[in-house]
Amino acid sequence: MAELQELRKQDMEAKLALLGDKVQVTAFLDRVADGYYVNFAFRLISFDAFSVRLFYNALVRVYTGMGLPEEPRAFFSEFTAKRRAIKEGSAFQRSMQYWQDRIVTLRNVPELPVVDHERMPEESRFRRNRLVFGPERAARLNEQARKLGISPSMLFCTAYTDVLRLWSRNRAFTINMLMSHRPSGDPRFQRAFGNFGSTLLLECADSPGLFVERAKVLQRQLARDVRHSRVEGVDVIRAMGSTGTGMPVMPVVFASSLGLDLPEGLLLPNEFGLKNMGGGLHTPQVWLDCQVYMYLDEMVLNWDYVEGLFLPGVIENMFEAFEQQIEAILWHETPQEAPLLPRVPPKALLARQAANRTERELPTGRMERFVAEACARYPERTALIAPDRVIDYQSLWGWSSNLAARLRQVGVGSDDLVAVVAKRGWRQVTALLGVVQSGGAYLPITSEQPVARKEWLISRPGSRSC
Repeated sequence: MAELQELRKQDMEAKLALLGDKVQVTAFLDRVADGYYVNFAFRLISFDAFSVRLFYNALVRVYTGMGLPEEPRAFFSEFTAKRRAIKEGSAFQRSMQYWQDRIVTLRNVPELPVVDHERMPEESRFRRNRLVFGPERAARLNEQARKLGISPSMLFCTAYTDVLRLWSRNRAFTINMLMSHRPSGDPRFQRAFGNFGSTLLLECADSPGLFVERAKVLQRQLARDVRHSRVEGVDVIRAMGSTGTGMPVMPVVFASSLGLDLPEGLLLPNEFGLKNMGGGLHTPQVWLDCQVYMYLDEMVLNWDYVEGLFLPGVIENMFEAFEQQIEAILWHETPQEAPLLPRVPPKALLARQAANRTERELPTGRMERFVAEACARYPERTALIAPDRVIDYQSLWGWSSNLAARLRQVGVGSDDLVAVVAKRGWRQVTALLGVVQSGGAYLPITSEQPVARKEWLISRPGSRSC
């Protein structure tokens, strides 16, 4: 069934591509052996989760002869005018200053095990993992959140960041969180269609301790950032500057509509016998997207991820660890007194342990000495393999020696720190080797880091750029 749904999703994406960007919502009808599939596709630039529910409500009312809702509704253009007015006020400027002050120290994205750090797969196809909590389990999760003194959304967000931390090279990082700006004081906006959401960059510190302590740290950071949500995450990303690689800047996302203040009496297609068969996500700026929401009386959680981006088994193991952590939270009698940390699944743990069995007698000496010895013994052997060239030891040593001489000419000496800004590849290796040959120490700065971050690292006292 899952494979059939994936094929239908891919077929729908192909059909949408033919329709172009101007079509914001469409439906396809597929006939199958036991009936029909009605597939709805919404462009997220025009529909948020709230609007999708409004659409389904209108669909059910028309189908059952009830007619369209008669309550007055606002137009999305009214909202955009309000947002433009906000950007002209002094409060917006204070919020912009808040984010500009944080940009230089804002953590990078989670550095997860991916196939290629430099580029996305040629065709970004998303796959979905899903958890569904029935009414009793959903009620139990709400009760556990109450014991912890946090919202159910924060419970899931904390567990999500815990699992990311278990697989990420950097234990402190930043994720993209979706939030809604739909005006709550005007009932007309409760019937308005549009995407009233934006993103918020949420920094996730490496906080040891109990689950509740980690959740409270994350919740306090979110509360500080929400006060400055007049500035959207996309504005902060623009201020950070482009990575220069075409890679998304903040591609790990969390979104929750739990507790969403929906109008009473909204209908769903289940009202006239249709069954929800799942769905999917497709966006060019996301690697991994966790969403949690209510559908009828069930709590649904999805992980959408780019197929082929992550190393084999990574997402499966992460999701298994996430599911086990949620189960542990769900049934713990006193969750507020327990660490409730996720665990690497046994099979993945065995693979990690095997990879880390590297005990051996290590040679002594400086790095450049080993390259020099290799050059002397077998100068024509391959030292580096790059996508566009193969470099032997003689060439590598010659280039790095020339760079070392130039660095010494400009005053680089023992223990000087030299910042090396380069993409991962043969040029970076040559530069790092040249720095140590000159007697200095290198500070590698990857090109995909935001411009503001690179400038801050290069400007640190005692650092020179290369």
